[in-house]
Amino acid sequence: TVLQAQARFMVIRRDISALVEGHADDGKAGKDEQVLLSQARAEAVRDRLVAEGVGPERLIAVARGRDAPVSACPDPACAAQNRRAITVLVSTSVLQTLKSAHATDNEPKSRSTQ
Repeated sequence: TVLQAQARFMVIRRDISALVEGHADDGKAGKDEQVLLSQARAEAVRDRLVAEGVGPERLIAVARGRDAPVSACPDPACAAQNRRAITVLVSTSVLQTLKSAHATDNEPKSRSTQ
């Protein structure tokens, strides 16, 4: 499968890491639910790559929701193209920067007490 081939490549090339992006369609679900669905999709791909031998520290799964469609049409088969996961290969140093930024984005914002 494609994921097995990606995993084999990443096992050989330990200097390469990956950002796994989950995407969703413009279905009936609200934006928050679409983000959850796309996160679950990205995590499923990440988990499969780990099961194939890629170290989890080399992967980050992120939700992109429905913000980057590849297809825009009302036909269900066409809309289904937007339900996907994309593996973006990056250097390990870039992944560390992305992880730091992702952690900062998810930290609770403190309120000023002035």
